[in-house]
Amino acid sequence: MHARARERRRRRAELGVFFDRKKAMPRTEFTESLGGHMAAEGTDDPPWLISDFLTIYKYHNGANAI
Repeated sequence: MHARARERRRRRAELGVFFDRKKAMPRTEFTESLGGHMAAEGTDDPPWLISDFLTIYKYHNGANAI
């Protein structure tokens, strides 16, 4: 990994920014929107849930995690 990319990743981690598809949003806002959606939908998982968590997992643990 290039030093610039590593620096960028470190800065993002400090800010607590997750990636929700194309729009970067703070972790708290993501969890609030997720919680609100889950409450509105009931117990059924919305179809985007799994892919978004895979995206978060990949960004959080490095692009080669999966």
